[in-house]
Amino acid sequence: MSKWPNIQEHAPGGLVQTSGTEWLPSVSRLPVEFRGDAFLPDQLPGGLDSGQILQETWPDVERAVAALSSLGGLTKTLPNPYLLSDPFRLREAQASSRIENTIASAEEVALVGVGEESRDESVEVWNYLNASGLGLNGDRPVTQGLVKEMHQVLLRDGVRGSDLTPGVYRQSQAYIRGDRRGFAYARFVPPPGEHVQSSMDAYFQFIEDGPELFPAVICAAMSHYQFETIHPFSDGNGRLGRILILTQLNRAGLLARPMVDISSFFDRFRQEYCDLMLAVSLEGSWAQWIQFFCRGLVHQAQDAEKRANQLLELRRDFMNRVTEPRASALLRELVDYLFTRPAVRANDVAGHLEIQHNAAQRHLNRMVEKGILQEVTGRSTRRVYVAKEIFAVIEQNFDED
Repeated sequence: MSKWPNIQEHAPGGLVQTSGTEWLPSVSRLPVEFRGDAFLPDQLPGGLDSGQILQETWPDVERAVAALSSLGGLTKTLPNPYLLSDPFRLREAQASSRIENTIASAEEVALVGVGEESRDESVEVWNYLNASGLGLNGDRPVTQGLVKEMHQVLLRDGVRGSDLTPGVYRQSQAYIRGDRRGFAYARFVPPPGEHVQSSMDAYFQFIEDGPELFPAVICAAMSHYQFETIHPFSDGNGRLGRILILTQLNRAGLLARPMVDISSFFDRFRQEYCDLMLAVSLEGSWAQWIQFFCRGLVHQAQDAEKRANQLLELRRDFMNRVTEPRASALLRELVDYLFTRPAVRANDVAGHLEIQHNAAQRHLNRMVEKGILQEVTGRSTRRVYVAKEIFAVIEQNFDED
């Protein structure tokens, strides 16, 4: 039996019997059977008192909405509305993957994008970047089709979990380990496989109907809890669930550009993040979870404003370096391109600026002379150039300043 704490009366779900098999090398060379309890969440909003939740969380919700609005005002002043989106999506991809103990530098991830051979960890983060793009670079509604497609992108190219039916809801029992000793010591056991489809149907119904009952910030917080509790896929649920937070806020009009890396806050307070979601399951502690979620949005929106201003100052510096008599106007266009692609090859530049390869190489050489780019491969062909100062701002930790 899994060792569950007592579930209280106000818990938004209950226990159901489950069973399955697992392979524990420390116990047996063959799969062993397990049997116990799993948590099946109620359909949202269930019996929740929306008025009480609003009363308990409203100040936090107001602060979160104000912080996102302030950040939105900054993005409207950008010379190019997409100028800073990719650096922030890269930071979010790093942080969300780090929660799952996948570590890769911003430069390593960017090098995947120009075809450099990379560690699996870097490819995982690159996949996260592309999966988030499906949700954030468009206006498709949040549906089962979109979520399954994002999951396929997240687990492609042979990364960890790519052999676990990407884009297909799990059929077997999963559990979240408390340690390596198996089901009996699981920290949390989500619903059995036979309940996943119906639970996800209800999840998407709340995505559609929830805004009639709650502000978008509360809907995003509750939906994230529900997705992680259902744990619909065999792998990648945490990362995909965090992508969906930003996707929902984007669809609600609160986050026009993906510049809030909420996963950085969850990573910094990882234990509290996990504990508060578990407390919802055990005690129905919605207010505390929503307050934490709102606090994260405020913190990361304020962080984003600082980081955006640093990136804009860096852009002004780059522009000053390339602005001189008879300098090509394309150098200024190349500066902006680097903020969306801080690792480039000559072919990338040629395609973006619509110039010949030799001309693109001359522009890159000029950027190297100005100290904006560095060549990192040491090769004579298929060279890669990176803007290390951009990576430094992406990875700077303001909390330690």
